[in-house]
This record gives sequence, C-alpha cells and structure tokens, in this order.
Amino acid sequence: MRGDKDDQQRTPDAFFRAGESVVARGRDPYFPPWPDTAQLNAFETALRAAAVDTVHAIAEQCDGVRCDMAMLFINRIFSQTWRGAWGWSRQRSIGGI
Repeated sequence: MRGDKDDQQRTPDAFFRAGESVVARGRDPYFPPWPDTAQLNAFETALRAAAVDTVHAIAEQCDGVRCDMAMLFINRIFSQTWRGAWGWSRQRSIGGI
C-alpha cells in the first residue's frame, strides 16, 4: 500500500520511505501499525492467488498451518482497516475502496 509524503508527515509511525516510495506499515484495525512490516494490498487478485499458492505449498509439507492474521484478508476487515485510515480520502492503490 503506497502513501505519499503528506501521509508520512501526518502519521510517521504508519508510513516509511522505501527508496522513492512511501509505504504503509501493516496493521490490525484495532492496534497501531507494526514497525517491522509493509502492508500489501489484499484486494490485488495476484496477491490473493500468491497467498493461496503459498498456503497450499506449506500445507503439502506439514500437518497444519497457523494463520494468526488471516482475518486481515477478509474484504470487510481489509476495507474497514484501510478506508479513510489516517485521513485518506483519495483513492489510492487499494482497489478503489
């Protein structure tokens, strides 16, 4: 999830600079952003397909898979977390939500 310099200035704990880009940190809708993560766009079809493929590949190698934050991929939760977050009123790389 990309932000801009205004997002980073407004909420520096929620965004970081990666080269020329400003990137959102991952977060749960009820807690502050995690300082060691970057937020991927869960509405991107290719990301969802890659996540499913990854879980299948892991499941072929073990008896179980623990997905502590799996609920963050649910459309309603992802939308709730990112719509209007930190004053975002512009539609930006979040699937037009």
